[in-house]
Amino acid sequence: MTPAEVPPLPRLSSETSTNTSNALSISSPLKACTLECLSTLEAKVRNFNNNYLLFSAALTVGNILPVASMPEGTIISNVEAKYGDRGSFARASGTSAIIIGHSEDGEKTRVRLPSGVRKTIQGSCRGMVGVIAGG
Repeated sequence: MTPAEVPPLPRLSSETSTNTSNALSISSPLKACTLECLSTLEAKVRNFNNNYLLFSAALTVGNILPVASMPEGTIISNVEAKYGDRGSFARASGTSAIIIGHSEDGEKTRVRLPSGVRKTIQGSCRGMVGVIAGG
């Protein structure tokens, strides 16, 4: 299909149109997609599937990153014990864990938990940078 043959997107019932063309109004959450934006979207999805976007986040408070990509001494919370368990360690108010070391190959990371226990976890496990807020 060429861009001229692409059918217009359906209009939303809440949308108020000021013109009679097939284009959607600026206030609409939907946007017509051209072949250029499809190729851009495809590239972004490919990058996400290769985990490029996962490691590109900055080391700032509130960001969730793999513990292997954080430097030693970083204060983290809501740390996964196993990859994908959505956080098991340092979840209570005011608690945090500290990264104390990494293995040479980056597969394992040593973390000191709030109880003082030192635990070795996979480097791919994620943690949130910073301390859980007290309320």
